[in-house]
Amino acid sequence: MLAIVPNKSVGNFQLGSSITQITKILQREKEFNNTNFIFSQSQPNRLPIVIELENRGIRLTFDPFGQKLILIQILMNKTKQRYQFKGKVLPEDLYFKEVYNRIFGPTYPGTIYNPVSENNSECHEREESQKQCQLGPQYTLSYEGICFQFNLSPELSQKLTSSDDNEVAIQNVDEPLLCQGINIFQGKTWAEYLEGTAFLLRQKLTEKLLTQEIAKLSSGFSIIYALVGPGEVDFRLSQHPRGLSNFKIVLNRTEMSAVVENFGPPDDSVLKEDKDQWKKIHNYFRYGFDVFYNVGKPLAPVQKIVIHNNVVTSYEFLKYEKLTWFMYNQVNQQLICDCHTEKHNLPFRYDSANDGDQNHHDHNHQAKLGGYQNNHASLNQIKKKDHIILNRKEYGLDFSDQNSSRFELVDYDDQLECQMNSKMEPTGNDWGLSKLFGYNRYVFEVLVDSGVMSSITLF
Repeated sequence: MLAIVPNKSVGNFQLGSSITQITKILQREKEFNNTNFIFSQSQPNRLPIVIELENRGIRLTFDPFGQKLILIQILMNKTKQRYQFKGKVLPEDLYFKEVYNRIFGPTYPGTIYNPVSENNSECHEREESQKQCQLGPQYTLSYEGICFQFNLSPELSQKLTSSDDNEVAIQNVDEPLLCQGINIFQGKTWAEYLEGTAFLLRQKLTEKLLTQEIAKLSSGFSIIYALVGPGEVDFRLSQHPRGLSNFKIVLNRTEMSAVVENFGPPDDSVLKEDKDQWKKIHNYFRYGFDVFYNVGKPLAPVQKIVIHNNVVTSYEFLKYEKLTWFMYNQVNQQLICDCHTEKHNLPFRYDSANDGDQNHHDHNHQAKLGGYQNNHASLNQIKKKDHIILNRKEYGLDFSDQNSSRFELVDYDDQLECQMNSKMEPTGNDWGLSKLFGYNRYVFEVLVDSGVMSSITLF
């Protein structure tokens, strides 16, 4: 029995949770193997990721910027799961009059959606998170933080549309209207939510956008974003336990104790020897980054930082939280790139790396890459070299777990909601493979299959 709380949650699935947090819940509840991951192959960083729980008839939609849960959908015709609201069990067959007259009461006038009569762009924008264009006309009854969807026959849809007051007309309909779906979201009405989501997806990734979204969805300490610069990362924080608004890590200066003091103990740590030099690695999976320390020096200063983007087809997907970052020109403060910049738009275009411990991104690039003083060199000064391909398969990537029933690659631009049948099975040739592109003391890891950046290393 799952409790429905409008504006907040369904069972343990709480709005504002990250995709990594949700998958951990699914693993604990032994539901992870019964899930489908639906995402855009062409624009994985611009369009939502959807987790579909087949056994429960639930869809969970995550925004592409912070990968936070923004919508919970219950498909009533595809589930045997029972639900309750305010301690009362909802009937398996939920009808309009029962919702309106007994359970929730009067509300805003309902809205008729007729996707068949809308053009493709309107259908895409309005119904993107629902994937229900093929269902025909629908009547949506909206309350704050929750809405109910009822299928309409073409005749009834036309009758209600032509009525001066469809709210009165629908209550006088003899035909029983069976609820097909329940949506839980944050907002006053479903129409307001759809408009806000469509507006969000049209926006460019900015610091202001992330700050607004984190403030709306976050319920505890989080990293809003990171500013990456030569030899440093400035973390912008929300609800830090010590009241900090930011914390800056400077390579070769910030000590291990300061990092642990401000971010807490790591989720995992590794001590390794590299060329007669001992290094310690702190993995902060919950925040989306790794820190490398030189324990051979007093107070163990930070030597390297790796920031992860949690891209769907990357080897580390769901291991790390997504940490959004921006890199600005230190002279004119113009944006150079960010975590969503793709390979063809990277300003640093030559490839360089030595082989190293791929599990911890411990590459020794210093011999080939220049120093900080050349950080603003023009592109025509950059010498191109052969790239290095990282083969993640040799480190235990299990392709039997990455089959077409788990990952559905969809082109959202080709009418996602109206054409959901095409599935692509990840191939063993490129799934999880990546290339390294280096410039000065930055190394960009780019996925072979999509050209999307999966991590950045500073050293």
